[in-house]
Amino acid sequence: MPRLGLNLPKSGNANMELMKERMAKMQEQLESIENKTYEGSSGSDAVKVTANGKLELVDIKISNEILGDKEALQDLFLVASNNALHQAIDEKEAISKSATEGLNINMDGLF
Repeated sequence: MPRLGLNLPKSGNANMELMKERMAKMQEQLESIENKTYEGSSGSDAVKVTANGKLELVDIKISNEILGDKEALQDLFLVASNNALHQAIDEKEAISKSATEGLNINMDGLF
């Protein structure tokens, strides 16, 4: 993962130091998320999809009952996949928000 951060000039400005500390903490938290997994499911667990913090799908489980219905399977797969990916995205956004809270920095669209 590319390192986040700002090359801020050293100064006595407390806000700059606070921002550096928060950016370092945010980077650490984002790196730890890469190893986490997020599970999404649909159709009463007929389809389960696992994604990692890098927003990669890493596992798919499909119940035998749904295998005969291709269209339903496709729909359930999309719902489960989006569910898992949104969990990871939401956690990354929460970390970014907490790291920049009160610093007047716009991190929207970073993830």
